Amino acid sequence: MFGGCQKDTSVPCEAGPVVFKASFGNETRSGIIDADASSRPLADVEGIQIVRGTDGDVPAFNEVAEISITGHIKAGSDVLIPSPSQHFPLDANGVPLDEDINFFAYYPEGDSYTAGSGDTPAEVKWNLTDGLTDIIYTVPAEGNYYEDSDEGNDIDFRFVHALSRLKLKVVAEDYDSQVTFKSVVSAQISIPHEVSMLIDKNGNATFGYGPADRSEWKAIDFCKDGQKLHIGYPTATEESLDILIPPIEDNYSFRFCFEGLGEVDKEYVVENLPLLPGKTTVLTITVRGGVLMLMAPYVEMFDPENVDGTIVIE
Repeated sequence: MFGGCQKDTSVPCEAGPVVFKASFGNETRSGIIDADASSRPLADVEGIQIVRGTDGDVPAFNEVAEISITGHIKAGSDVLIPSPSQHFPLDANGVPLDEDINFFAYYPEGDSYTAGSGDTPAEVKWNLTDGLTDIIYTVPAEGNYYEDSDEGNDIDFRFVHALSRLKLKVVAEDYDSQVTFKSVVSAQISIPHEVSMLIDKNGNATFGYGPADRSEWKAIDFCKDGQKLHIGYPTATEESLDILIPPIEDNYSFRFCFEGLGEVDKEYVVENLPLLPGKTTVLTITVRGGVLMLMAPYVEMFDPENVDGTIVIE
């Protein structure tokens, strides 16, 4: 990329800004930030948080005092533009040093960031309020001015999703049930809405979710801004509503309200709802008379044929 310099030269080199590449693999097609077949985002992504660790063999990502570098990617592009631009370290003669530069990135900006020290990780916190927050992050990436590889000395960010997407579909068992229920006007699920990402000194990220007290979980509605979910018959329509939630397999409480039943709503519990980071879980509801039946939920791209059996919710 900026070739032509030798490690032993004392002549300053043209070491331009570091080039950042970003890819969004198949697993990123399960959230708000979707990618095309070339792993490039379908829409602009702005406000990416970039952490530059210490140059050299020990990046100490956790000790970065504050996030002072942000980046953006244009739709259809694989180039991430940082602000301010980043450069390789130089010696006193202006010659690039033969040492690694280290980066980690995540999106979106958290509600808070706290630096760590030593073996204490840094921490980023988010509060999920509407089911639309798509948290993505990278494995740590490094580059060296003198790197001789197919990818040159670019910084190659590979983004993955931290959360799961839960997709809701509804079908009527018979025509009379379709007429009775009409459509879903509210479908709330209570979730652990506090997300914490810990970043260790090497740039490895681990996630935690809370609060631990289930009575403090937040209700998120699939139906937003007057949305309605049509009830299909005799099969579920392609129409669906989805939200992003923490990937915790647990028992989840739902509250449904149907247009045809007025203000009447009830609470239902779905046990052991399978949720995996970067994957989509499909939950299909079958309405029949005054009863809801839930098709066994399945995870797309894992076992899409696993839809045998029903769970009757009274």
